[in-house]
Amino acid sequence: MENTNIFNFIRKVIILIVLFISVLTCGQKNEKIKFLEITNRYIWFRNELIRLRIDKQMFIKVFFETDKMGHSLNYAEPEEYLAKPPHYIFVNGGEIKNFNLTEEKPHLEVISNRFGKGRRLILRSITDESEKVKIEKKLIIELYDKFPDAAVIYAEYKNLESNKIIDIEKTFNNNYRLDASLVKRLVEPFDFWSFHGIGENWVEKITEDYSRDNYTGTIRIVDSNSAYSSGQGIPMVDLWSEKMGMAVAVIESEPKIVSFHVKVEFDKTVSVCITEEPEIKLEPNETYRTYKYAVIVHNLDYFNPLKTLKKILNVQGYSNINTPKEAYAPYWSTRGFGENFTQSDIYSKFSELKELGIKWIVIDVGWFNRIGDFSPDRKIFPSGEKSIKEIVYLIHKNGFKAMLLFLPLTAEVVSRIGKEDWFILDKNGNREMSGWGSYYLCPAHTEVREYTVELVRKFIGDWGFDGLYFDGAYLNSVPFCYAPNHNHSSPSESLESLSEFFKIIYRASVDIKPDFVLKVNPDIVCPSIYNMLQYNMPVIGSQTREFQLRSKIKALKAIFEGKAAVDCNYYESGTKDFTSYIGTGGVISLKYISLRSDYSKVIYKTWLKIYNEKRLCEGEYLNFYDIVHDKPETHLIKKDENYYYSFFSTRWKGDIELRGLEKRKYLLKDYIQNVEIGTVKGPTDKIRIGFKNFLFLEASPR
Repeated sequence: MENTNIFNFIRKVIILIVLFISVLTCGQKNEKIKFLEITNRYIWFRNELIRLRIDKQMFIKVFFETDKMGHSLNYAEPEEYLAKPPHYIFVNGGEIKNFNLTEEKPHLEVISNRFGKGRRLILRSITDESEKVKIEKKLIIELYDKFPDAAVIYAEYKNLESNKIIDIEKTFNNNYRLDASLVKRLVEPFDFWSFHGIGENWVEKITEDYSRDNYTGTIRIVDSNSAYSSGQGIPMVDLWSEKMGMAVAVIESEPKIVSFHVKVEFDKTVSVCITEEPEIKLEPNETYRTYKYAVIVHNLDYFNPLKTLKKILNVQGYSNINTPKEAYAPYWSTRGFGENFTQSDIYSKFSELKELGIKWIVIDVGWFNRIGDFSPDRKIFPSGEKSIKEIVYLIHKNGFKAMLLFLPLTAEVVSRIGKEDWFILDKNGNREMSGWGSYYLCPAHTEVREYTVELVRKFIGDWGFDGLYFDGAYLNSVPFCYAPNHNHSSPSESLESLSEFFKIIYRASVDIKPDFVLKVNPDIVCPSIYNMLQYNMPVIGSQTREFQLRSKIKALKAIFEGKAAVDCNYYESGTKDFTSYIGTGGVISLKYISLRSDYSKVIYKTWLKIYNEKRLCEGEYLNFYDIVHDKPETHLIKKDENYYYSFFSTRWKGDIELRGLEKRKYLLKDYIQNVEIGTVKGPTDKIRIGFKNFLFLEASPR
């Protein structure tokens, strides 16, 4: 008994020693980073990768902390001619930007919320005597352990006037002036590439006269070919150079109406800013809080900040939906025929599509009578629903999956449901046009949701379709709804409920078929990140050049954690497009009518064979290369134990660095030409080689 007591005593002592050492080690680890430092001139607040320097006038200089040293791209000197603080307001017709920190000590607190564990710094300031109105600004900065590269920043403005109402017309948020020459000498201050999550071209080079405004609200766009409504997208703008990049983003859990502004100033620096227009009147002692924003620092291109933005949305209830294996198979659509295809046109393609390795047949635009009712057009399907069921049966019998184009949330006035009071109305009681010659239905309206789910269940459960294809920029966003009989708590409810509308459709679909595929094409604009996280197949939308195609696939791979089934939207002008699909891990979609020449047949057979054999679309996209600064342009996908490098350049001859490998030997092979290049050793190695247009290499362990 005595020995047992001695043993238990020794055991307890050992446990206490282990716990003490553990606590001591954790403390030492945290002590490596001094999260808050206060000097005579500055307040320093930092996380593992981001460091902020704040002066007494609330100017912030942002640093990217690397292993060797910190880099900063932005000016933060109040005395400069163009100087404006990162957060200020437009009140009663004028800018209010001169705020001074109060004498009180900044408040730091440890926090734990949906973003995880972190630290919150609260800075209080009052308008300078030069301003004509007295306002308090509280700047709240939050740093979280889960997001070591990001700072969450928002502001509160309080009316300190005793008897005056102030009108806040606009707030300026994450306003920074960037200069590429601060991190690399002898380059122009505007020498940046940029990613824009709103609008048409996602990746653009900043030029000397560059200016771009991205508005997330719904706007009507009319061009030479069509008229459509657009809005939302990915609420982030990123500017990056060879040394570092800096992104600004909105991180609210629901889509918000803001504008992103990027402009090259007269001194060649680049200003970036996000504005919101609350148009709110503050009574004395009332406070207005801005939306939550993030500034994200990074290396390489836009891939990493997009991943961070996605992680921030993850903790707010947005998570990736599992992609079924069937989604990665190649698609063929009737779209090449326009609206005038027949059932025979589809039947006649069966044997050829089988030979090419196509697995999906999409019945596209033209199949229905009116938008809103979605009954089969009798010119194509003479027996109506009976005919469409028959063709789906034959598609399945011949070994294909069947997908149907569907345009939810819009209806023609002459349609049967056009008689319902389901339309979004503006302030004057007028319907809001969406595109396709029809008008928006309200996604917050219960009957609209029920009707849409009823249609989806019919398409899948009754007609037998395995997937749905939504198409149109109008799906990205909806206008605010002022319909009095909808009984909205706020006009913004229509927009705020849009992602939930997609979620309801997806859940109704997978309840019938668990491996159902729902893909959504945003047409000419960037898809809404809030919507795309509610379905399992994003589409790159319209593009005109191979680089745009590849850059868009890379962006969507970042958001879907490298394994997205990204649909490439019917671009098939030849070898260049096929290589862009395959090399970046995109999913092939085709709409050809016929392969008239032997050359065309060889091109299609060759690339579809490679696509189906390698299936790189199922691999993980690894971000080890900057899409513009690393030469040649390089993309890397890991599938099983193999690494697949895709290089793009008009002409290349010289060294190429192979990054991302494990510490072992690999056999390197040009898998298009079936030629062995030699042996390389990870984690990094170089080869000297030449090629024209593209080069695809496979590194397999030896």
